[in-house]
Amino acid sequence: MSTTDAHLASIALGPLTLECDTAFWGGIGDTADRLSGDVYHLLFNHGIPRLLPGPAQRTLNTGEAVVLDEQMFAHFALGQSAGIMHWLLPNEWLHERVASPRQLLGEPMRDQSRWAAALNAFLAQLSGEVIHSGPVAPAILAAQIGTLLALVAEANHRDVSPTPLAADLGDRVKASILERCSDPGITAPAIASSLGISARTMHRALAKSEDTFGGLLMESRIHLAERMLGSPNFRHVSVAEIGKRAGFKDPSHFTKVFRRLRSVSPAEAQRLAGEGSG
Repeated sequence: MSTTDAHLASIALGPLTLECDTAFWGGIGDTADRLSGDVYHLLFNHGIPRLLPGPAQRTLNTGEAVVLDEQMFAHFALGQSAGIMHWLLPNEWLHERVASPRQLLGEPMRDQSRWAAALNAFLAQLSGEVIHSGPVAPAILAAQIGTLLALVAEANHRDVSPTPLAADLGDRVKASILERCSDPGITAPAIASSLGISARTMHRALAKSEDTFGGLLMESRIHLAERMLGSPNFRHVSVAEIGKRAGFKDPSHFTKVFRRLRSVSPAEAQRLAGEGSG
C-alpha cells in the first residue's frame, strides 16, 4: 500500500471496505466499535510471512491472501499490521457468492491453485489510486473479488460434486447481461435471480469460458455505446449522454473504459464514424 493510502481512513469499494493503516491498525478498538453485524476479513500480505491463528499454525506468505472470521482476526491483528491490506466483507455479500465461507477460513490462498493465483495477483494491484482513478468502477472491482473468492472455494472442494450446469447456461447469462447492461444499477445477483439460479452458479457458468461478470458487463456497455456512437441517429447526442444511456454513471469512467477496450476515446470513435459515413 502506498504512503498516500496509509493516510486514508477507509476506501469504499462498492459493498466492500478497504481499511487503511492509520484508521485500522492505529486503533483496533476504534475500528471494532465501527463494525456492525457480522463481517469477514480478507487480508492480503504485502509484507513478511506471518503466522495465522488456529491449531494448524499455517503461515501467510508474502503475496498471499486469506479470509478470517471475527474471532480469528482478533487473534491475528495484534502486532501484525505492517504490510497487510485489509478488506471488510459483509456477511450477506460473501454468502451470496460462496456456499460455505467457512471453507475458506484460515486457508492461505496458495498459487498452486489457478484461481488463488488469480486472486492474489488481482489484490496485489489494488491501491487507493487504482480504486479512485482507475478505469473500472469500484463496484465492478468488488464483483471481481467476489467472483475469484467463489472460484477459489469451488476449486478447494472438488471432492463435493457441484450440480451439473446446463450446457447453454453460460450463453443465457451473457445474453441477459447484454440485454440489461444499460441499467447502471445492475448486479450479478440480479442477473442470476432473473435466470432462476444462484449467483454462485452464474459465476461457475461464466468461469467455464474464462469470463467474469464484471468483464462481460463492461464489454456489453462499451459495445452498446459503440453502436450509438456510430449511428447517424445519435450524431447530435453528446458523448456523455451516450455513456449514460449505455449504463455508465460517470462520463470520465465511460471515457477511461472505452479507451482501454477500444484504444480510442468515445469522441474520436464518434468522429471517425461520422467521417466514414460522410
